Amino acid sequence: MNVPGVCQKTVGCSISLYNGVTKRTQEELIVIRGLMDSMPLWGLLITTIIIVSIAIEIGYRIGVIRSRIPGYDNETQFSSITGAHFGLLAFILAFSFNMAAGHFNARKDLMLEDANAIETAYLRAGLVAPAQGGEIKALLSQYTTLRAQTADLDNVTSLLRESNSLKTKMWQQIEQLPATDKLTIADSLLIQSINAVFDIHEKRVSAGLRSRIPPSIWIVLYVVLVLSMVGMGFYAGVRGKRSPIPNAAMALSFSMVMYLIADLDRPVDGMVTSNQVSLVELSQRLNQPRE
Repeated sequence: MNVPGVCQKTVGCSISLYNGVTKRTQEELIVIRGLMDSMPLWGLLITTIIIVSIAIEIGYRIGVIRSRIPGYDNETQFSSITGAHFGLLAFILAFSFNMAAGHFNARKDLMLEDANAIETAYLRAGLVAPAQGGEIKALLSQYTTLRAQTADLDNVTSLLRESNSLKTKMWQQIEQLPATDKLTIADSLLIQSINAVFDIHEKRVSAGLRSRIPPSIWIVLYVVLVLSMVGMGFYAGVRGKRSPIPNAAMALSFSMVMYLIADLDRPVDGMVTSNQVSLVELSQRLNQPRE
């Protein structure tokens, strides 16, 4: 019995509904991340160096002013507070670095899983009915070429839209398999492989757009960094001694660590990015002319 408005293909319906629900969410995440990633990494490095240098200078000037107050002597107390600030800063830096490194490794592993899943589905497509199998192989070739492209903030939305369109076309071909004959073992294996391709696609989107260091952690990280630098400058001002070279080295060191964390956290920008070689090579193999 056919019921109007009810999907007869449960898996296909689920994918269509899921794509519809997640499409808007993905685009909203892209906008938010676009605002966060709008500053280039070199700009982030320079900005952090400036912030740290200004914080040290402000702390130093306040310390000089307080040191002129008669009877003011809290050097030991502020030394302990500054040490506690630096300990907290080291903890947050280590936590953030570990999170960013984990995200980077996850993206790298998913890249290889994506290539393996696509190749498996492509090979299994050759075992089913030629009408559907040939079309699925052609769609997988286009899909691989699309996935092998390096996305950036300007084209990531269009790439996701095209990927979802190819996934829908592939599933339409899958839905036609039972119409031609009873499902065979090869048909079932192909369906399993196509589902794996779809699942890994969503994992990669999640790893690239959702699995990022939250803005709240960045805010806390910079607040603690500024407070630590102000405390260090204040301590130097109270003592009446300032060393420009060590201060500059300190500012550069912390800024480089912040740069590295941001570099690892960003999926497509910077010096440390996931290698697309596996997908590029697969795309070349799938698009080679057949003899």
